[in-house]
Amino acid sequence: MPNWCTNKLTVKHADSAAISEFLEAYKTGVCEHYIPSPEFPKDEETLRHEKEANCLFAGEGEIEWKHQNWGTKWDFDGSDKSNKCEVKSDHEVRLEFYTAWAPPIQLFRQLYLLGFDVKASYYELGCDFCGRFVNYVEANYDLEEVAEDPNLIEALDLVAEFNEWREMMADCEDC
Repeated sequence: MPNWCTNKLTVKHADSAAISEFLEAYKTGVCEHYIPSPEFPKDEETLRHEKEANCLFAGEGEIEWKHQNWGTKWDFDGSDKSNKCEVKSDHEVRLEFYTAWAPPIQLFRQLYLLGFDVKASYYELGCDFCGRFVNYVEANYDLEEVAEDPNLIEALDLVAEFNEWREMMADCEDC
């Protein structure tokens, strides 16, 4: 079971068709759409486990490839009801979503290279970090460092997350 990284992403594009494509990708998998993964071989034992469990298992090298090429081990899409998508206009979309362990930094980079204006913030409580990505410029912080700076918390758009973190820390003697 992974730690979940909270991500907030705003993408803008001068071409409304690019935003439409992004919204279509969000239906099935944004990372996979913009950075397609290769096929990963599965041995007979993995295929048997998949059949028994009635779910998909990772193929040989798949998790490593996704971590290296996406920044996280699983894709995200609109089928997860905890994810949120707000279409601000024909040229702007804002998402809030979760990824495993880390943000999809390579996706943010790819979107920027495709002409999107990209602004993202992320927060990972279990690994004690947060940060932001704005048009290919990335900054990372540890949570205690950010907790001391209300202006940075607001700039990262993580006010609610830090309020929750403070409540948890107040209730936890061993944290």
